[in-house]
Amino acid sequence: KESYKNKKLLIIHIKSMICYFNKWGWFYDKERKFVNEKILNELKK
Repeated sequence: KESYKNKKLLIIHIKSMICYFNKWGWFYDKERKFVNEKILNELKK
Protein backbone atom coordinates (compact mmCIF):
# COMPACT_ATOMS: atom_id res chain seq x y z
CA LYS A 1 0.00 0.00 0.00
CA GLU A 2 2.97 2.26 0.38
CA SER A 3 3.22 2.37 -3.41
CA TYR A 4 -0.07 4.33 -3.42
CA LYS A 5 1.90 7.26 -2.00
CA ASN A 6 5.45 6.61 -3.19
CA LYS A 7 6.03 6.78 -6.96
CA LYS A 8 9.37 4.98 -6.70
CA LEU A 9 7.71 1.96 -5.09
CA LEU A 10 4.91 2.12 -7.65
CA ILE A 11 7.46 1.83 -10.46
CA ILE A 12 9.11 -1.11 -8.70
CA HIS A 13 5.73 -2.87 -8.35
CA ILE A 14 4.92 -2.27 -12.02
CA LYS A 15 8.29 -3.71 -13.09
CA SER A 16 7.71 -6.70 -10.84
CA MET A 17 4.26 -7.25 -12.34
CA ILE A 18 5.68 -7.10 -15.88
CA CYS A 19 8.36 -9.66 -14.98
CA TYR A 20 5.72 -11.95 -13.46
CA PHE A 21 3.46 -11.85 -16.51
CA ASN A 22 6.42 -12.24 -18.88
CA LYS A 23 7.31 -15.44 -17.03
CA TRP A 24 3.81 -16.91 -16.62
CA GLY A 25 1.99 -15.45 -19.61
CA TRP A 26 -0.13 -12.41 -20.31
CA PHE A 27 -3.10 -14.16 -21.87
CA TYR A 28 -4.93 -17.46 -21.92
CA ASP A 29 -2.59 -20.48 -21.76
CA LYS A 30 -3.98 -23.43 -23.77
CA GLU A 31 -1.24 -25.84 -22.73
CA ARG A 32 -1.77 -25.22 -19.03
CA LYS A 33 -5.52 -25.74 -19.36
CA PHE A 34 -4.95 -29.03 -21.20
CA VAL A 35 -2.54 -30.31 -18.53
CA ASN A 36 -4.90 -29.26 -15.71
CA GLU A 37 -7.86 -31.03 -17.32
CA LYS A 38 -5.79 -34.17 -17.90
CA ILE A 39 -4.67 -34.32 -14.26
CA LEU A 40 -8.19 -33.65 -12.95
CA ASN A 41 -9.58 -36.45 -15.10
CA GLU A 42 -6.91 -38.84 -13.79
CA LEU A 43 -7.72 -37.90 -10.20
CA LYS A 44 -11.42 -38.58 -10.73
CA LYS A 45 -10.71 -42.19 -11.75
